[in-house]
Amino acid sequence: EDLADASLQRGDPELRDKALEKLKQMLAADAPSDVAMQGLVTLGRALPAKFDRTEFLVLVRPLSGSDHAQVRKLAVGVLPGVGATEADLDAIIGMVADENAEVRAAVGGALIQIGQGKHGERVIPALLKILDDPEYRVVEQTLRSMWGQYASPELNARLIELSHHPRHHGHTIYHALSTQRSKSQPVCERLVEELADPDWNNSGRAAWGLTYGVVDDAKPVVEAGLLKALPQETNAYTRKQEFRALRGVATEKSRAYLQSVVDSKLETEESKDAARQILADLDAAS
Repeated sequence: EDLADASLQRGDPELRDKALEKLKQMLAADAPSDVAMQGLVTLGRALPAKFDRTEFLVLVRPLSGSDHAQVRKLAVGVLPGVGATEADLDAIIGMVADENAEVRAAVGGALIQIGQGKHGERVIPALLKILDDPEYRVVEQTLRSMWGQYASPELNARLIELSHHPRHHGHTIYHALSTQRSKSQPVCERLVEELADPDWNNSGRAAWGLTYGVVDDAKPVVEAGLLKALPQETNAYTRKQEFRALRGVATEKSRAYLQSVVDSKLETEESKDAARQILADLDAAS
């Protein structure tokens, strides 16, 4: 912790440089495994600091192939933060089959962070393998790392399947499906289904996800789903997101309901304002 603090502080550049040099020694090829682990943990904590990553990338790369599972795991987790590039993807993809579950659990996040939504032809097949892992924690950690970076028909189908799994349900909705930049019709259909979840952590997130990225073919499905959900929704956050989502897909089919909201004595002013905005959009488009 002292070494990490020294690396992060800004008042004494000389102290920071000495701390970083000590870190390099801990990550050297001849360092014992326990020292390398301490060095990787400390480096992870020091990543918010401003320093040249190049020399650390050279040191961390070989550690991802260590005989020691914990060293491999920590190295894979740190690689994105020290400037790993496309050149590192294939080596990390090869670790999808690592014998250690903790290592496999770190692989998905590293691929997603390094790939940054690109190289899908290499990254997506690896993600599909990880999402089929028999270890629950491997799948969960991968789901928590996704943040909408990758999508394909095959990947979407697997994510939709996982969204029905009791243990993976929430993470798949929150981290994977709702965050996709462009949401296919099957993904939108699944998020619409989720609007009926009484747990607003899930229904609210699904509604939020439908506020952007809905493909044109899915807009009628989303509009119909929102018109069904809105009159029944009691959670203020979820309802706000549903109105926001409706604004992006509304057609004349929504007019009657929106006018009923404006005319109602029971609706909140926030909901009425949202309905008025959508009605104004419809008027402007007509």
